Amino acid sequence: MFFVKKFFMAMMITSLISICQLKGMSNADLQAAHEVACKLAEIKDAKDAEKTFQALKELQDQPYTPEAIAEGLKTYLQTNKYLSSWGNRYSMMFCRDRNRQTLLHLACDSGSTHLVKAIMMAAGDTLFEYLITQDGSDHLPIDNAIRNGYLEIVDIIIDAARNRAWKLICPKREFNNSTSLHLAALYGHNAIVTRLIAFARQTHHDIYDFISIVNNGNATALHNAALGGEAQICTMLIDEAKIAGKAVEFLDIKNWQGRTALDVALWRLEQSDDSEDSDDSEDDECTIQEERERLEKVIEEISNARRCLGMPVN
Repeated sequence: MFFVKKFFMAMMITSLISICQLKGMSNADLQAAHEVACKLAEIKDAKDAEKTFQALKELQDQPYTPEAIAEGLKTYLQTNKYLSSWGNRYSMMFCRDRNRQTLLHLACDSGSTHLVKAIMMAAGDTLFEYLITQDGSDHLPIDNAIRNGYLEIVDIIIDAARNRAWKLICPKREFNNSTSLHLAALYGHNAIVTRLIAFARQTHHDIYDFISIVNNGNATALHNAALGGEAQICTMLIDEAKIAGKAVEFLDIKNWQGRTALDVALWRLEQSDDSEDSDDSEDDECTIQEERERLEKVIEEISNARRCLGMPVN
């Protein structure tokens, strides 16, 4: 076992030196990359992304650059017998956790921009294939960043994907065929909704077509924002529909239950009233009251928009 470990370390050192010489990396980064690879080599199950990511998280407090972490990670994965059997080019694709999440999924979920950059660098010329790798729930890495509201990570991924970034944002996915905009609207991340719409505009895509995409439940991002009590996002989306001259059509889209976005907010408010009548703790009552206030604001915003357009509000 001792000789196997020594041989493995020798392989890593040789690989690192050749890579770093080609890239002109400093001796400090070479040493750091070696330390990263050695730390990762202590993991018994290399294909377990969760264990590998935990080791990377422990390393992020060290003064290692993303470049050094990337080279150490890449060397570790490519000299691992199981992962390298799939070919060095795709070794990162097969390092998953129990939910089929890759290292990048986990990094995006953690909010660590440092590790996101390092892992993306380690992907090398397979980066775009890595960015569109889905986990067991059909989520992409960028979906984890959107769900948690990590705008900087969303920007890093969009910038890295360049002219193919639209393929990360627009296609329907998840079990209910939602888009990135559906996710951002549901979780109330105003800045990310703004960024996604701005990106659609920058890349000359039809904004109305983007905001009016429906999922399997025939719900738009507006339905999701109404359900989550996100008045500002509702206003943003309605304003975009007005600019396109299709606000009436947009506000009249019905989900699979035959409900418009206004109907969804009214239904959710009714549900919160029922919850308020139950015997809940004081903390639960405060949460319910906050939700009621947010939903009332949504109802006010959508109702005002409908009145201005001559649409019924009841």
